[in-house]
Amino acid sequence: MKKIFGGIAAVLLAGSATAQNFNKGDWFLGAGSTELGLNHSWGKRTFQNSTTFNLQGTGGWFFADKFAVDASAGLSYVRVGEKGRLGYLSETNFVFGAGVRYYPVGNLFGRLGFRGETGTNLYALSLDVGYDFFITDKFYFEPAVYYYKNLTESYSGGRQNGVGLSLGFGVRF
Repeated sequence: MKKIFGGIAAVLLAGSATAQNFNKGDWFLGAGSTELGLNHSWGKRTFQNSTTFNLQGTGGWFFADKFAVDASAGLSYVRVGEKGRLGYLSETNFVFGAGVRYYPVGNLFGRLGFRGETGTNLYALSLDVGYDFFITDKFYFEPAVYYYKNLTESYSGGRQNGVGLSLGFGVRF
């Protein structure tokens, strides 16, 4: 197990040692997963545990050095509730989003965006902070943390917010 994690760390370090930056006119495509079951949401009156797994594709374009616009679409599985209380609510939904990225230093980025999810009444503003670890000059690994603020009413009648981790891979061209 140590060898596996050591190998992953070596690849990531080697990729970041040959840091590649995005430039004006670059395009990128990526695929990834957000939330990974690490999502908890809270509202004015409730705290809900939820299991969420999301797979989505993202594409974007650097309209200026350090600035990009992006759009994403995918599917999300959501299970909300507490065992033993009212049971679970489970469903699969279409997810979508758009945003603007800013790269202040190297491959570190901040993203302000909008995200939506049909079926769960989630339409939110999101703030992401992440880093693009280039594995080669074209392929990268992208971990990020995010916070979202729900703009719509939820099942419980309160406003729901969330924090989580996203992991993805991408290619630039």
